[in-house]
Amino acid sequence: MLEETLGVPEAQESRLLGLEKAAAYIDATPRTVQRLIKCGLLRPVKLGGLRRVLIDRADLDQLIQAAKAGE
Repeated sequence: MLEETLGVPEAQESRLLGLEKAAAYIDATPRTVQRLIKCGLLRPVKLGGLRRVLIDRADLDQLIQAAKAGE
């Protein structure tokens, strides 16, 4: 990966995460992340021309905080 070549830890520096990495971040499966998107608990980021589903790390952090607060 380019990030590894440049000495930048990919998982720590990326604000936007693909389904697999977003799932790993919250210790879930990619299918669970897709369900969270479908029910409106997560918003996918759509960058022009990209077909990938990206999730903002800040949204995952908010989801975690909401779960901790019992919302």
